[in-house]
Amino acid sequence: MVNRILGRSGGTSFYKKFLLVKSTTRTMALTTVPINLPDGQHYEESEVSETFINFRTHEGKILEASIEKKGANLAFAYTLKMTIEKNKTQIHKKRSISASEYIDLKTNKIKGMHELNCQRICTVEGELYFIIDYYPQVEGQPMICIMQVDQNKMQSENRRIQTPDYLQIEKEITDMAEYTPAALAKRVMIEKSTASLLAATTSVDQVESKSGSGDER
Repeated sequence: MVNRILGRSGGTSFYKKFLLVKSTTRTMALTTVPINLPDGQHYEESEVSETFINFRTHEGKILEASIEKKGANLAFAYTLKMTIEKNKTQIHKKRSISASEYIDLKTNKIKGMHELNCQRICTVEGELYFIIDYYPQVEGQPMICIMQVDQNKMQSENRRIQTPDYLQIEKEITDMAEYTPAALAKRVMIEKSTASLLAATTSVDQVESKSGSGDER
């Protein structure tokens, strides 16, 4: 699997985060993420939904908590994510939860923060691991790339990080608070026009389905 758990820093690895330029001309029609990977590039695509919740724990003061649903083809994994302050140190923790726990915790959703949904592609380029998240419901529809790097290996071989040509980078956003998931969740666009469009599409599909059934008779 190319999907890896990434952290800003962990062991000998660290990550960089970039805002990408979305491709206007698509040569890859199979993915919902607006990026053109090279022919033959292996990747995994999934849907990710994150909900920020009110949560308490005896482990320390909760600075932020969320639940994540990730997967594809009706097969999903569920995760509880927490940022805890303990002894003046921030600790990021994750643990797997069941579907029933996910549903129960979702009732504690923070008011005013929308569910954050993205389409995700995970891929490998040489020794670099990439997670590319596209947020079509967020203002500006950002596409963000997280790149994991083995720091020890890069230093021992005295190499610089080289990103592949298909990643059109607009700017680095590793330490920019406005591109954290919590900040993006506050910029989710909920529009009546979108709901109307979905309703209209559903109606058209139903009409076409009925029409097709009549032809078969």
